[in-house]
Amino acid sequence: MLLVENITKIYTKGQIKANNDISFSLETGQMVWISGATGSGKTTLLNILAAIDDTNLGNVIWDDKNITMMNDTEKADFRLHKMGLVFQALELIKAQDAFNNVALPLRFAQVPEAQVKTAVEEIFNYLEIEFLIKKFPQEMSGGQQQRVALARSLVHKPHFILGDEISSALDSHTAHFIYEKIRKYIKDTSSLALLISHDPTIGDYVDKRFNMIDGILEEIK
Repeated sequence: MLLVENITKIYTKGQIKANNDISFSLETGQMVWISGATGSGKTTLLNILAAIDDTNLGNVIWDDKNITMMNDTEKADFRLHKMGLVFQALELIKAQDAFNNVALPLRFAQVPEAQVKTAVEEIFNYLEIEFLIKKFPQEMSGGQQQRVALARSLVHKPHFILGDEISSALDSHTAHFIYEKIRKYIKDTSSLALLISHDPTIGDYVDKRFNMIDGILEEIK
């Protein structure tokens, strides 16, 4: 589960509260949507939840582990083993084919190469992109690159998935495909996904929705 307690993030010498006293809790098995205008503080919150940015006040607790109390090495290890991160900037390595891009989290975790091969092939099959396995990013469409990025985020079977505008450049069919696959993964593995999106397509798949306005997060019932 995820427990967020009184998260506050202040920029510009205390003048701007990007996140203002945010508290909520989520259970495993849920797919959650955060909406809100550009600049409202959504990405700041996601980066705090992912232990990429620090918070000025408050706590973020994933399955009884308080990541706000971890040092940088502990945070990086937690992300590597527990989180799947998917961002709008896909950050695929252009010099590597799809197989090697997707294998990265497993290799960083020093998984034996035979297991890497099996895990990568399994996730390519799951996302129906077997035909991309030897292609390089520049040889793929935007939608294909997005599926490869999603494969990379899921290949190590994370407990928590965090995504930022992952369908913003996709056609409707591909957006539905990606959200359907994430939802199935969440339900099958009793994990948890928290996704930022302006795309209303996601609304067909989520269990809970929040909206961010000027750094304040409110649940939409």
